[in-house]
Amino acid sequence: MEKEQFAELYQSFLEDRIGPAELEQFRELSGQQPYEQWLDVLLDQTVTLQFTEQDANEIDLSRMRSHLLENVVGIKPKRTPVKYYYAAAASLLVLLAAAFYIWLTPGKTEQTAGNEPSPVQQILPAKDIATLTLADGTTLLLDSAGLSKLKNSANLPVTTDADGSLVYHAGKQAGNSIAMNTLSTPRGGQFRITLPDGSRLWLNAASSVTFPTSFNAQNRNIKLTGEAYLEVSSNQRQPFSVELHNSSIDVLGTSFNVQAYADDKNITTTLLEGSIRMNSVVMRPGQQAILSNEATDKTPEVLNGADLQKVMAWKNGFFNFDNVPLKDVMKQVERWYDIDVIYEGAPPAVVFKGGMDRGVQLSGIIRFLQNFGITATMNGRKMIISKK
Repeated sequence: MEKEQFAELYQSFLEDRIGPAELEQFRELSGQQPYEQWLDVLLDQTVTLQFTEQDANEIDLSRMRSHLLENVVGIKPKRTPVKYYYAAAASLLVLLAAAFYIWLTPGKTEQTAGNEPSPVQQILPAKDIATLTLADGTTLLLDSAGLSKLKNSANLPVTTDADGSLVYHAGKQAGNSIAMNTLSTPRGGQFRITLPDGSRLWLNAASSVTFPTSFNAQNRNIKLTGEAYLEVSSNQRQPFSVELHNSSIDVLGTSFNVQAYADDKNITTTLLEGSIRMNSVVMRPGQQAILSNEATDKTPEVLNGADLQKVMAWKNGFFNFDNVPLKDVMKQVERWYDIDVIYEGAPPAVVFKGGMDRGVQLSGIIRFLQNFGITATMNGRKMIISKK
């Protein structure tokens, strides 16, 4: 295919005019040379046309292209464990033509020579930080010193992985006692842990998980608040269960996401692989169970065809704000940047499209809001929201 024909194919994809056969062709070509290089040029041209000069200078084009190929075009990614991909051409239209996605280079500031960065620019995104509370009440901040203390403890079978995450190793419990540990992330923090059975857990900001340092032979029980993504090791003879504040999830071996913040309206559980039972309802992959935090009836509403890309965005390093109202967006911002949001008058009735990299500084969020006619000003760690 000639360069001009590929450009026409790209434009059809951009404008959501592409048919199934052409879409498959576009997917296949976009991962090959010279089409891969041509796609970079086309993306660069689109960015130049659609983004402001300030934002265009800060776009991490390589990261933007990678996300496009993995999550929009549908080319299988090499890193993420999510195995569900959609060819949502309309998402690309929102991404580029409407210019609502701002792919800012993480850590880049806007200061000019001789000027100090403003307090807004100095508010950084969340980092890998957590607190571990041991069975005797001892609390360890999981910085380099705390991790070193853990590794040197004779009573805790814990190591750290190459990425700094905790790894608990299976071992026998002393006597008949059950030693419970709690891993907690603050607002502005996230962390990863491998449980004693080999199950892996990613903990979002302002969340916690309580677990035994060694599971018994009958079951594997943990307690969760906030949000987490879990990949549970399969063991039918040793059921895995997650206790939430007003419900529970029974697992055999699976991958799923749980959002159970106390200040959210609902508890939302999304199944990616395997099978789980939330209260009395058995779920299949791709389904999402929604249960009101205040429900007296513990039977969740189950929806088919969950937007798995959207659900897993946080774990994969992105905000996804598609069809999310302002107050729900700002809850994510509060947790991630450790700020408080205050509204002048009633919160603007805005429903968002798009999203951004979670590595962007708070100043990038403020410019994102400005695209929707929302003014955000900072007073210390308080963000004041008003309509323009």
